[in-house]
Amino acid sequence: MLKLVNVNSAAKGSLSVDEYIPLSFRAQPADRPSPIYWRTGDLSRQMFTLKIDSFSGEVYGATLEFTDQEIIFDEMTKSFDIQTDSGLPIVETSSFLMTVNDYPAPFKLIRSKQNFIIMFDDHSNPTNCLTVDRACFILNGSILMGISFGPLTEQELKTFAIWEKYR
Repeated sequence: MLKLVNVNSAAKGSLSVDEYIPLSFRAQPADRPSPIYWRTGDLSRQMFTLKIDSFSGEVYGATLEFTDQEIIFDEMTKSFDIQTDSGLPIVETSSFLMTVNDYPAPFKLIRSKQNFIIMFDDHSNPTNCLTVDRACFILNGSILMGISFGPLTEQELKTFAIWEKYR
């Protein structure tokens, strides 16, 4: 579980889609010393990674590394009908004992229109989200539940389809 402790409301970043790493978000600056990696999934057939600044706790990277699971199509997702603020989440890092922190648990990959949503904690309903560029960090109060990538452009959707075909 990742607990929000603050927000960097001045953050900037960008979303990228390619055939090898399908969905990736990077905040600026992207290169920081001593990052903490928070990884979830079964870590052999599916893995999603958050990159966290070890000094500030700012989540400055989010990557769908790989997955073999079926994509859930949900045109009725209401994740975007929640309170939205600008900024990157800053999370509590005192419990991280290592540089790489693995939390083996399944996550859901959901497509809703032109958005792809990774939900790694879906035990409660989203209440708010923090957005930077086309990344939306989904929260339930102060608990980080997932991230939405999008809306993707038509070209990005085609690129994602290429990745999906060969994964």
